[in-house]
Formats: sequence, C-alpha cells, structure tokens
Amino acid sequence: MPLSELDLCPMTFTQWLGVDVWGVGFVACDRDCTGAAITDAFIAIHALLFALRVLRLGGAAGPLRRAAARCLLTNFLWSATGAPVWWQPGATRPAWFEPGWRANAMIQCALVHAWYSLAFAMLDGARASPSGVRVGRAIALVQATVGAASVWLPSCRFEHYVLFGGANVTPPLMTLWCTITWLSARHGLLRAWARAPLKPHPLVCGFICGFVMWAGNSAILVGRSGGLVYWAHSLFRRAGLDVAENTVEEMAIFHVFGLAGNECLFRAFLWMAEHEGRWGAVDGWLDRALAAPKRE
Repeated sequence: MPLSELDLCPMTFTQWLGVDVWGVGFVACDRDCTGAAITDAFIAIHALLFALRVLRLGGAAGPLRRAAARCLLTNFLWSATGAPVWWQPGATRPAWFEPGWRANAMIQCALVHAWYSLAFAMLDGARASPSGVRVGRAIALVQATVGAASVWLPSCRFEHYVLFGGANVTPPLMTLWCTITWLSARHGLLRAWARAPLKPHPLVCGFICGFVMWAGNSAILVGRSGGLVYWAHSLFRRAGLDVAENTVEEMAIFHVFGLAGNECLFRAFLWMAEHEGRWGAVDGWLDRALAAPKRE
C-alpha cells in the first residue's frame, strides 16, 4: 500500500504500518473461515460462563467486581458477534455484514475501556497513585472514544480490521498484565509459584496469560507461511486429514490460544471479584487480601 493512499481511517494506517513497514504476514480470511467462527463462539460461551460466576458472587459488588463483570459480558458480546462475521461461507457477505463487522469493532472499543477500568480498579485496591490512575482513565476514555468513532468512516475496510484490532487491544491488555505482574511480584506470588509450579495463585495465572496470548499473536505476525499455522497444517497432512487452508488459518489459531489465555486471566478476575466482597470496605483491600494467609 503506497504511503499516498493513507486516509483518515486508523485501520488503513495500521495495515500499512504492519504489512508494508514491519512485514507482518497476516492475510484476512475472506471465505469459509469455519475455524475462526467456531473458536470465537467458544470464546463467547467461555466468557459468559465466567460472567455468570462473577454475577452470582455474594457480598457487596464493588468497583472491581463491576469492572470484571463488564469485561466478561463485553467479551461475550464481542466474540458472539464476531463468530458470524468471520464465517463468510462461500465468500458470501450478506447485507448485514458491513454494519455487523463495524458494530463488532465498536464492541471491541467498549471492551478496551472495560479492560482499562479493571486495571485501574486493581490499582485503586492496591493504593497506587491516584493522580496516575486519573490520567490513565482519561487516556483510556480517549482511546475507546476515538476508536469507536473512527470505525464508521467509509474508508475503513474489514480486511484491515484485524491488525487495527490487535493494535487497539494491546495497550489495555498490557496495562492489565503489567498490573497483575506487579502485584504478583510485590506479594511474592511468583516466588511461591517457582517453589510449587503446579499450584499457581490465580493472579499468577493472569501473569501466565500474557505468554499464552503472545504465543497466539505469533500466528498473526508470521502468517500462514510459517509458525503455528504452518505447523498445524503439517500435522493435518501427516495425519491424512484434508483440512482447507481457510478452515484453520491465523485467526482460528489465535482464538485457540486466546481461549487458553482467557482461562488464565478470568481466574484472576474471579479471585479478585470474590475477595473484594470480603475486603472491599478496607482501604488498600487488594493488598490486604493478597497479604492475608491462605484460607484454604
């Protein structure tokens, strides 16, 4: 894509930056993307099940529990609306496809804000700098608002949505991961995990999530010519299975790792939401809950 073709749509810019400048190998699936659709449906069901577990917790619902429930329910909506968008049987795109993928992109922007809100609720619970949290909340609102508004620009195209989506979700997910990692290190949870690798604390599961997610991201970065997608199809051929290239492509592999990463991350969400009900009325409740002796 020549530099002269760039327009106001941020998706065009991320596509140019990722493919033309950095050489990212991803190609958007445009027909019979069965694997991506099915795996996104599984992600939606998984997020909904965890959302119901959070909503059923006893005790008062504080800011963190509300943010966790919002993350999980928005994640459910994002994946539930994404599954039919990805499918595209026989390269058909019905009348609802264009507004459908744009609505899905707007839900992603809502999820971006929800992830930020959860990270800042964690920092509030750990008595982090109030001024820093306020600045972070303002940045989060700007990112989500600009992203949601730009989705409806006519020049934005579905083929450019995935790389834009990856760029859009990386800052809030990295904020969440860095916050979880900081808390895990601060309270010795990583050292405890090194001593007992088979019994990680739920926050350590959230720490592990980052590595699982980036393993899945490698499928997007490398594309179909190598890495996870290439290895998967090599295994299919050795097993005598005739699996079409588009059936299991970059997004399908990414979703599989995303489902595993979500399991790790959602365990951390659930633990914090549960303990906020016990400690939420106490200043610095998250620090106190992590410092308390285990009750199991």
